[in-house]
Amino acid sequence: TLQGTKWRLFIELPNQKQQQQSFELLFQGFASQPNKGIVQLMNTNNSDQPTTGRWLSKPSEIRRGSVQLSARWKVKVPGITDASSSYIFKGFIRAKPTLSAGGGTIEAEMTGTILSVETEETVGKFRAELIAINISDDELSM
Repeated sequence: TLQGTKWRLFIELPNQKQQQQSFELLFQGFASQPNKGIVQLMNTNNSDQPTTGRWLSKPSEIRRGSVQLSARWKVKVPGITDASSSYIFKGFIRAKPTLSAGGGTIEAEMTGTILSVETEETVGKFRAELIAINISDDELSM
């Protein structure tokens, strides 16, 4: 699940002046639904206010003994002022198959496409690196 994770997000939107931007993503879940929740997107390059949206994840495949997840979320991207500043992010998470019960390092990456909310056509792509897990609600600052 994405619940309680923090990611470094790199997006590429070819139609924007600043084509590649860097953000941080924080995923907070719902207690009754561990594969759904709220995502907070913060621009690491400037002081724009963070934005929030909804996310969901589901298993996509089993690869080398581990379940791989697909994730989707819809959020307004800070720093973009045109009419289509809200996007749908659709990605796949790839992680190493061994997870340590003692909280060891977990390497995971998410890659995918950015879709227009209006047409669901691909308008860009993204890559994200896992930077923290088991983030508490206090650290999510929501």
